[in-house]
Amino acid sequence: MPVWSRSRQEGGVDFNAEFIFGFPNYRIFSGIVRTNLGFSLNNRGDTSKIYSGLLWEYMWDSGLFLNLGLGLAAHDGDLENSDDKKELGSRILFRIPIEMGLLFTPHQGVSVMFDHVSNAYLADPNEGLDTVGLRYTYRF
Repeated sequence: MPVWSRSRQEGGVDFNAEFIFGFPNYRIFSGIVRTNLGFSLNNRGDTSKIYSGLLWEYMWDSGLFLNLGLGLAAHDGDLENSDDKKELGSRILFRIPIEMGLLFTPHQGVSVMFDHVSNAYLADPNEGLDTVGLRYTYRF
């Protein structure tokens, strides 16, 4: 489903795992800034990626949370001249994630996540790749 990117779509399911670390743990605007490291692996051989960056998390007393971030991603997709995959233009891309979820215990929850990766028009082409999904959360 293209949100910011062009209409050429990739298929399959992306399996995602992400680790959010307790550092640097800066407090800004009533939220906490932390580092993350994750990957998405596509089950059909379309674009997979590994990423890292910073997340700002705001947590309500009810267990509802919001994560906003900025980082970099490296991918194995096509750079250009593709008929069936996104043309991403650069091996390293900027990544913008947004996630909203609910912790139903102190350690477990569910969320809806979205991320967009693109080269921010620093290379040509720049189709970008959007991902939307559901995520199970476990906090240590």
